[in-house]
This record gives sequence, structure tokens and C-alpha cells, in this order.
Amino acid sequence: MVTTELTTRGWLEQVNSLGYPLEDAANQGKFTLLSRFGVISDEVEEDVGIDDLLTSEALGNADISIVDRASMLLQTHEDSPDQLLSRLRTFCSENRSLMLLIDPDEISSDMMRILSASAEVVLEMKTSEIGGGLSRILAVTRFLRAAGPVQPRIGWRVEPSMGFIVDITAVS
Repeated sequence: MVTTELTTRGWLEQVNSLGYPLEDAANQGKFTLLSRFGVISDEVEEDVGIDDLLTSEALGNADISIVDRASMLLQTHEDSPDQLLSRLRTFCSENRSLMLLIDPDEISSDMMRILSASAEVVLEMKTSEIGGGLSRILAVTRFLRAAGPVQPRIGWRVEPSMGFIVDITAVS
């Protein structure tokens, strides 16, 4: 897991509060967390880009890599979109999965379109206010090679000590 928003300790505390304790897995070497702020709050002085992550030993050893707010790292990517896609595909072709969490307001609409068109799965998290309450929807906009029908809209919420919960009243 790569986080660009929280310290290592802050991220571990946050997921622990949701009922996903990962400290033991990290201590056993089964889970690696990289933060641009280190353990407490020492921001890394070097500019780390997506290429640095894709060539890092930690991500190279992982089966599944998640980059939180990857859009921040993609802002400084100097290569063409085709070169970026080539690097992403090469990384994933080595029997790895890569999940990029992107804020569409942080990258160009052209880059967002290119990334979405080349991804195997694209999920959009949307919120709206309905009757004074906040409705959260996970919109499945792309799902290649699905084994069966895919629910296009999924209601969800997050609760302390329980984590991510699918709203079964919203799933048919």
C-alpha cells in the first residue's frame, strides 16, 4: 500500500479503527506500507513519481499494490500517456495487480479517459444528498472479463469497527 496523504502510523491507526488491524501483518512482512510522510510526519524531500514506485523493490515483491491518490503522483509524470501506459502494463504483466486511486480533479480529463479506457476495472465513488441523508454509491463503469452480470450501482457505507459495508437494500 502506498499512501500520499497519511503517515505510516496514521494510516495504520485509521484502518485499525475500521476493524482491519494490519500491524501484525506488517511486522511479519506480509504487508508493506509506504508513506511519503514516513512514520510520524517527516515529508520525504525527494519528488517521488509513479515511475519510482513501479521500479521500487517493495512494489516489485507485492502481488497486489494499491496507490492511494495516485493522481497526485501522475501530475508530475513527464512522459507521454502512451509511455505511462506501457510502464503500467509492463508492471502488471509480471503477474501483479495494481490499483490506482485517482481524484479526477487532479489530472487532465484526457489522462483520465486514457487510464479508464485501458483499465480492466473502473469504479467511481459518488455521493449525493437524498432526503437530508448522504447516499454513497459505487458505480461500476468498466469490468472486463466479468464471470457474470455486474451490478452497475452499489450502495455502501463505512462504520467504525466494521469497515466497508455494502448496503444490501441497494443491491438487487
